[in-house]
Amino acid sequence: MGLASGTITTHAHAVRAYREHSLPYLAWATRGLVELALWTEYCSRSPVNDQLFLQDTIRDHVGLLAALGIAERAVPGGDNPAELDQLQALLIKVGSTLGMNDLSAKFTPVSKAARDMGVMDLYTRVNTVLSKFVHPTALVTNSPVPDELVDVFSNMFIQISDVSASAIFEMVKHEQKSIRCVKKA
Repeated sequence: MGLASGTITTHAHAVRAYREHSLPYLAWATRGLVELALWTEYCSRSPVNDQLFLQDTIRDHVGLLAALGIAERAVPGGDNPAELDQLQALLIKVGSTLGMNDLSAKFTPVSKAARDMGVMDLYTRVNTVLSKFVHPTALVTNSPVPDELVDVFSNMFIQISDVSASAIFEMVKHEQKSIRCVKKA
């Protein structure tokens, strides 16, 4: 999708959700923008972080295959049926160009990026609030949010969305030539 198009699309979701007074949809889009902003900042801080995030692309593919129950057959040394041979070769090739020797390593959680940047407390609080509305929690399921509070939370979430999207574009504009993970943006 690319960072720029992902940011534009996710922000458009936030604006639409805000206009439709859909708090769960707005919380979901806002959480996505917060995470995009964290990853952009994380990548901009060092070439090592940037490289790790690029490698996470391969790790995410391997994780997706694992969730589908076919990871063991799609990684080096696995039992590969013919239809997975090309996928395995591609993952190995791209992984090796990114300096990866082990495709089974876990991806970097966004919480680790937040911790490394010294914003773990803020990230945890924002993510917790947003997650209460994204997921069918007992709070949302068992206690309808009064219209007045929907307005309060909606205004808060759209402001976070706007700030996150603006921050992403400022970082991309400033770091465009040095952050590999945003070059396709």
